[in-house]
Amino acid sequence: MNYNFIFIIIDSISYNYSWLNNEKFMPKLFKMKNRFKNFHNHYSTARNTRGAFASIMSGLYPNLHKVNNRKHSFRSNTYGYVQKKLQNFGYSTYYYGSQPLFHSEKENDNLDFTESIYLSPSMAEYFIPALNYNKSIKKKIKSINNNPYLLFLHYTDVH
Repeated sequence: MNYNFIFIIIDSISYNYSWLNNEKFMPKLFKMKNRFKNFHNHYSTARNTRGAFASIMSGLYPNLHKVNNRKHSFRSNTYGYVQKKLQNFGYSTYYYGSQPLFHSEKENDNLDFTESIYLSPSMAEYFIPALNYNKSIKKKIKSINNNPYLLFLHYTDVH
């Protein structure tokens, strides 16, 4: 039996306002929080989102995956990423983000995801209302066939 993997990354939100601590702001996630893995006492491996994502997707610290700022490419990591490894086992892999995740040397580079979707026009205009983002995600999940998948969801600067 294959399992689906869903990573939900919410940038720029305080623990005090998250579903982990407070029902008021995210009541549905608060009610469901016992159904998935939550991390309460954690620290980032990197000083920025890009480096932290590379660590999450590779299992490596920045000194090995070499992604430390916007000028560094995810392609610097010669160890590989989970999305590519899962594809070798028949998984489809998707990145849905409210802003572009990376700098790429290649046009239309999906960073080894089956599909990368950015729901904002640019890094300078990355705000998209969470409800609109959620509608896009629900639509995507319904469109995925019965194949196993990795869905990497990145909410940026949620309000």
